[in-house]
This record gives sequence, structure tokens and C-alpha cells, in this order.
Amino acid sequence: MMGSAARLGFSAAAGCAVLAALAPRSAAGQAAVPEGWTCQFCPFPSGLSSSWSLGSGFVSDASGKFGDYTGLNEDGFYLIADGELRHWGEAGSYWELLVEDFGLDSRSFALDGGQPGVYRVRAGYDEIPKYYAFDGLLTPFRGVGGSSLSLPAGWVEAGSTANMTALSQSLSRFNVVRQRRTLGLGLDWLASGNFDYRADYRREERTGQQMMAGSFATLSAWLPAPINYVTDEFELGMSRTWERGTLDVTYFGSNFSNRATALEWQNPFTPLTAGADFGRLARAPDNSAQQLRVAGNYRFGSSTHVSASLASGELEQDDGFTAFTINPDIVSAALPRPSLAGKVDTSRLTVDAVSQPFNRLRLAARYHRDERDNQTAQAAYDYVLTDLAPAGTRINTPYGFERSGTSVSADYRLPHGLRLKAGVDRDVHKRTFQARSRAEEDSTWAELSVRSLDWVQATIGVTDRRRDGSDYRQVDLGSGVQNALLRQYHIADRDQRIAELDITLIPHERVNLLLRAERTRDDYPGAQLGLTRGRSRHLSFDASVELPSSLNAFAAWGREDVEFDQSGSQAFAAPDWLAMSEDTSNTRSLGLTKSLLDERMRLQLEYTDSRSRGVTQMLVGVPASEFPDFTTSLNALSLRVDYDISETLAVRIGYRNERYSSADWQIDGVALTSLANILTFGAQSPTYNIDLLTVSFTYTPAQN
Repeated sequence: MMGSAARLGFSAAAGCAVLAALAPRSAAGQAAVPEGWTCQFCPFPSGLSSSWSLGSGFVSDASGKFGDYTGLNEDGFYLIADGELRHWGEAGSYWELLVEDFGLDSRSFALDGGQPGVYRVRAGYDEIPKYYAFDGLLTPFRGVGGSSLSLPAGWVEAGSTANMTALSQSLSRFNVVRQRRTLGLGLDWLASGNFDYRADYRREERTGQQMMAGSFATLSAWLPAPINYVTDEFELGMSRTWERGTLDVTYFGSNFSNRATALEWQNPFTPLTAGADFGRLARAPDNSAQQLRVAGNYRFGSSTHVSASLASGELEQDDGFTAFTINPDIVSAALPRPSLAGKVDTSRLTVDAVSQPFNRLRLAARYHRDERDNQTAQAAYDYVLTDLAPAGTRINTPYGFERSGTSVSADYRLPHGLRLKAGVDRDVHKRTFQARSRAEEDSTWAELSVRSLDWVQATIGVTDRRRDGSDYRQVDLGSGVQNALLRQYHIADRDQRIAELDITLIPHERVNLLLRAERTRDDYPGAQLGLTRGRSRHLSFDASVELPSSLNAFAAWGREDVEFDQSGSQAFAAPDWLAMSEDTSNTRSLGLTKSLLDERMRLQLEYTDSRSRGVTQMLVGVPASEFPDFTTSLNALSLRVDYDISETLAVRIGYRNERYSSADWQIDGVALTSLANILTFGAQSPTYNIDLLTVSFTYTPAQN
């Protein structure tokens, strides 16, 4: 990514070049510059410049939740190391190297350079760690991190977790961690004749573990499953620019490889049938994708602009099948083919037109069409119920769809600073192997904004959407029939209404206030089982003020409520229970910044408080009472001091205290043996109180 100095210099060079090209010429052929005009960005940066930071930080306690995505998951000291190195040549060429968080598992490197208007080269590498919130998980399985999990010698099988007498002495601790490493390379070349070429390559590797459940009918165990994914992506593109339009052609390719294609584990329970001593789970298969896209735009006259894009792609999945079962005592029919031989053709067409027939009116229209043509052949597959016994035959469902949409909108500027926008949209979705083969959704929206005063801007908008379609019918391909009254919410009839309000107030040049409110209502008419109603409300307020003596303050508050009703049937008949769920979150933050000692010292103080609560209440059915609440609470106080010791040396001191607590009744208090038929990890909701202290020095030598 191009750094701020590089971007500024590049923009300055481009801006001055454009000004020079457009400036009127004198009789001698030289650009006529207005008398007294000076370039505020000149002279351009040149030579070598750098800035390096080195220091240390201390984390008071270990927590995967605290260190998620940052690498600060362990207690103790860690290295702070960052740097920037830039070089500008005499002719405007530049090179920039950025290093961030070198001492952490979230480190990143970026190299960017080239000759503006001729070529650009870029390379980058970054790591992002993902720590699951649960620390110190317990498991009796050996081989964590691999594709085969075994139990220790002397393991005693049992029909329930309470009777696993060797469990306590067989446990070992582990943490579920994922690491993502990404390498990117890119080249842009601006050739003669208004042709631009580009090439990009990206390789992403993901390693670590994830939590999965393996079962034998009603007996199951949590398993630490390995992750070892590699994804290679590349893109080649060419564009051509004319006075009135552009044309762009892009080819994209992707290849996904899973180096851990199956997970096998030893059954910790007494086998329910002969041969059920081990289980096996198939993992994500290797697959590939490619797409060719052609896009362009053209300007007709001065008031009409048309753009279009057409993309055609292909998805393939031809990884070999895993056997029906690992149980040697089960004899099943042969697989109908060695692999799925899956193939899906995709296409997308988009056309946009914008016109301004007269000064106050702007019209826009769009048409789009997406198609997923699934050409995977169908076949009948025998299947085995959790490596226990044959359970019949199922037919694969090559799901596909065709979606088209049309939208028209108008933007009209009224007198007195008023502006009215309105539009209508229609979306048609056709599906194969789904409960509803066709659905139509019509939307109408309007937005009114006012900017008649210098200190106030306000916008109010409303949207009405209605979805219906063909008869709702269950699809049965040997996998069992669902309750005929059940409606899947994403394809069921729905009436949706949205109202939005944004107000910006600037009562003084040093004061900014922002208020935002949004309310959404979803109703599912005719839905007897499933989601029947949904509501959401959002309200937020932000304020910032510049006070005398270089003191700035800001405050923010936000609240969001989401509630929905759903019904179900334990008797596989009419509804016999109804539940209402409501999730509420509140976030408040305050902050101050202050400059001292002729701006050689800068102070920054910030406090954040965030709380959420989830409530589920049974309105009809047993038990007709609330479940325990889900809760989270986060309090964070941070202080930062920057002090310029000299023109080349600065010190930064930071302190942060973060307190986090959560409660989840589904896992809290559930030990490994609390559930007779489920062997868990003993996970508990994360809670921590951590102090983080950092001290670093930044050295910025004088520019050469």
C-alpha cells in the first residue's frame, strides 16, 4: 500500500502535470503561469528519509480473547519494532518500505515503488493470528494438530462421560489458534497509446485448529480439527482510455488446496455397533475458479453516461471422494463415481445509465443479471449413519439460480436547499432444488435532505420492500421430509419497512454534532413455523469540540436493539412453542487530546464502555420462562503520551487497562462430564482484567 508521503508526492506530481498540460501557452511555447502563483507542494520530495521505532511492551496476563488478531495473547514482555524507509529520485521515482509490529504475530511488511505515470511495483506480507476466546481447553485426545486423533493407552470406554474412569488423568491442555499468512505481489505498467496493464498475485496460507464435533448417533465428542489451507489467486488486466470512455479486460483465477482432507478420531464411548471404534469426517475439498470480465463506460455528450460489465466464470471441484465409512464391518455399495466432478458456470451482466436532462434533475437506471448454472451430474449415493449403520440412499442436489433486477431512480434539487431522491427496484430470483422456485421482491424508497443552513444538514429516508413468489414446496431427494409448515426466512414471503434519519449540526466552527437513527421492521405473513417477525432499532450520537489551548474532546454513544419471534413444533405438526429473542448493545466512549510545551508533547486519553445482553423468552410452550441471559461487558481506559526529545528523537509511552467479562449459559459450568453423551472441552466464557504498558523511541534522521 502506498504510504502517506508517497501518495502526497504522487498526487502533487500528477496535479502539477495536469495544470501544466491545461495551462495556456505563451508565444514561446512555454506555459503561462499567473503572476505571483506558487506551488504549495513544491519542491517535490527527494532523497532518502526514514523513521524507526524500537521499544518494549508488557502484558500483565494471558488471554486469547485480549490477543485476538493482535498477537498479545501471552503475558510478559514483547518487542515493539516499526519502521518506514522512503527514497525519492530526481525524476519523481520513489521507493517505500513499511514495517509494522515486527515483534508480534500480527506483523506486516510492504514495499511500494516505481515511476509515476510509467510503472508501479508493490509487494506485501502480513500475518494475522486468530485466538478463540476459550483458554486452557482440555481433551484426552492425542495428536492435536494432526488429522488422526487417538486416545492414550489404558483408556476405559464407557456408555457415558461420567463412567470414563481414565478421563481425568488423560487430559491435556491446548488452545485453539489459527494463523493467516498472506503474500502479495503486483505490477502496474502504463504503456503508450493510453494502455494500462496490471498483474497481481496473492497467496494465503491458513494453519491451526478449529473446534468440530464428531458423533456416533447420540454419542459425540468435541474434536480439535486441523486447518491447513492454501489459496492462490492471480489477476491479469488491461485497460484502454479514450476521450469519452474506457475499456477494461480482467482475468481472475483462484485455486484452493486443503492439506488436511479428513479427520479421524478414536471413539471414546463404548461402540454401539461392531466396528464403530473409529470415526471419520471429510473436510473441505480442493477447488478452483476462473473468471473473465469485460467492462467499459462511454459518455454521450455532456449529460449522459453509460457503463456496462460482462463476466463469465467457471467453478470446478474434482477432489476424490472419501469412502462411505471407516467401519470395516459395514459393506456398502460402490461409489457411483470417484469424485463429484462438480462444475458450475457463472455469468453476470450489469448495465448502468446516468443522465442529467436539465440542471436540477438527475436520472439513473440499472439492470443486472446473475446466473449460476450448476452442471454437476446427479447420482444416488448410499450413506452410512455416523459410521454405525447403512441409512439409505441420497441424491446430490446441484443447486443453481438465476437472478435479475431492474432499478430506476431520480434525484431532484428543490429550492431552499432541499433535495429529493426516489426510486423503485424489482428483483426476480429463480432457483433450482429449492423449496420456492421463483421469488419476486419489489422495493420503493424515497429520501429527502435539507442543507438550507450553514450549520445544519438533515436527511430522512424510507424504504418499503415486499417479497412473494411461487408456491412453497419441500424438496425431497432422499434426505427426509421437513415439516410442511416450515418456511425458510430468506425465501419466504416478507414485508419489510425501513426508516432512517441523519442530522449533522455545526452550531460553531469548533463544534460538530451527528445524530443517526434507523428502524427496521420485518413481517413474514403466512409463516407458521420458523421466523415470523423481526425488529431492529439503532440510535447513535457523536460529538466533537475544539477547545482553547490546543484541547480537543469527543464523545460517542450508540444503542442497538434486535428482536425476533420464531415458532416451532416438537410434534412435527402445528406450532406448539413460540420464543421471543432480544439482543441489546450499548456503547459509550469519551476522549481528550491536548498539546503541551509548544506542541512538543501530546496527550491522548480515551475511555470506552460497551455492554450487550441477549434475552430469550418462551412465550408459548414448556418451559414458559426466560432462559438465562447472554451478557458481555468491556471497559477500556487508554492513555498515550508522545514527547519530542529533539528534532530527530521522540518517545512514546502508552498505558491501557481492559476489563472484559461474559456469560453464556450454554457452556458456563458445563464440565467435561456434565453431559452424559457429549464429551466437551470444558470451555468457559472468557473473563480478564489486563494492563498493557508500552515504551518506545522513534528516531527520524535528517533527510538526505
